Order: sequence, then C-alpha cells, then structure tokens
Amino acid sequence: MDDFREMERLVALPETQAKNTKTEYELSLMEKLEKLQEEKDELDNEANCWREVEKRLSLELKAVVCDKMELEDKLEKMEAEKAELKILFDIIKDKYQESRVCSREAEMKLEKLLDEKEELDSEVKCCREAERRLSLELEAVVGDKMELEDKLEKMEAEKAELKISLDVMTDQYQEFRVSFQEVEIKLEENTRELKLATES
Repeated sequence: MDDFREMERLVALPETQAKNTKTEYELSLMEKLEKLQEEKDELDNEANCWREVEKRLSLELKAVVCDKMELEDKLEKMEAEKAELKILFDIIKDKYQESRVCSREAEMKLEKLLDEKEELDSEVKCCREAERRLSLELEAVVGDKMELEDKLEKMEAEKAELKISLDVMTDQYQEFRVSFQEVEIKLEENTRELKLATES
C-alpha cells in the first residue's frame, strides 16, 4: 500500500524530479530485495540445520531400538537356559534324594536366576519406555522446532542412562553365566559321585 502511494506521488511530480525520486525508489527496492534475499538464505540455512538435527535424532532412535532388540534376545536366551536348568534340577531331585545339600544350593541359584530375570525384565521395560519417549520427542521435533534444544538435552541424558543400564545388564549376565557354570560343575560332580557309589 505504501509502495502504491509512493508511485502515485512520483507520477504527480515534475519529470526531472520524478526521475531522481524514481532512481531513489529503485535503489530502495533493490536494498529491500537484497535484504529479503539475505533473510531467505538465512532461513534456508536454518532449515538445513533442522533437517540435520532431525536426521541425527532418527539415527539415535534406531540405535536405541537396536539396543532394545539385543537386550530382548539376551533375555530369551536366559529364559531358555533357565528352563534347561530347571529341568536338570528336577531330574536330579527325583533321582538323588540323598543329595539334598546340593539340591538346596541349586534351588538358591535358581531363585537367584529368577531374581536376575526380574531385574532384566525391568531393564527391558525401561528400554521400551525410553524408546517410546524418544519416539514422542522425535515427533515433537518435527512439529515444534523451537523446543528442540531442550529435548536434545533430555535425550542425551536418557541415552546415558540407557548406556549405564546396558553396562549393568552386561555385568549381571556375566555373573549369571558364572553361576550357571558353577551349578553345572556341581551337578557333574554329584553325577560322578553317584555313579561311583552305584558301581561300588
């Protein structure tokens, strides 16, 4: 509207004065165009930055999903090993009632395995919850770029917590393997002793 009034004013001016004013107006328009181009370039750069951030967040989310899948695979293996140990324990308990001390130790180890399984279940639930939160945060980034910095800080903290949880679960899994090997050694010793007793 102001530009239109400026054009009317130029038409009303004498020819010489109108040319000078027109030149000033053209220069002003050129400056505005340059300023608009600069602003457009800045917006393009900012949009590229947001796209990079969104891409990085997607990669982090995929990493968390992979970690969760690995934890679930480890949990399934522990379930199978626990079932095998339970079957072996039942067989030993039925056939060798005299080895009650050894059976009690096996029961305690089995209870320990169940406790460790519950802890792993809790850790997996935490990973799933973290995955859900990350998914919601990723959707929020697409919808609202202004909140991205705060959410990135939260995600970094959650990622650190997941790393700590993964380290803890790895240690617990190693402890379980050692305990399981100890049970196997005990069972083999009892089997040999009972075989020798039977042969005698």
